Amino acid sequence: MGINFIFSILAYLLPLLFIANAKTIKATLSTLPDDQRRYLYAYTILVLILSFFGGTDFYRFATFLFLPQIILIALIVPQKSKLQIGAMLAAIFIFNRIWLPFPIWDKGQYLDFYGGFALRLNWWTLCRILECLAFILLGFLLRKEYRPLSIKKTE
Repeated sequence: MGINFIFSILAYLLPLLFIANAKTIKATLSTLPDDQRRYLYAYTILVLILSFFGGTDFYRFATFLFLPQIILIALIVPQKSKLQIGAMLAAIFIFNRIWLPFPIWDKGQYLDFYGGFALRLNWWTLCRILECLAFILLGFLLRKEYRPLSIKKTE
């Protein structure tokens, strides 16, 4: 259950994790007024606690993290290149399999389509976790390559 819970949270936060690391997220949060920052922390913690104890459909509960994620993305995106933003959108399109129909003809395939359901752990779950981590790594590499000119080292 814990693996699928963590995976569903990481998968839902993929757009944010693609364009920002923990240091950038923390710095962005520090620019918010204290009351807004406390609200986002409390909201996020409450969503995570209720999601963990709320049942087996972790992806549905992860969607409540939309509010903090969209606020952070909106504050971070202006600092990113068009290539990074385009790559993030492409990664989300691919990872969420937007072009594919849901496999409603087979219950097992349906549950494995996105992964992260209840206690279901199989090779498909591992593949989805690795795919998510690969996209996060791609975002890391793009962030490293396309840093703002003011912080690039001159050689």
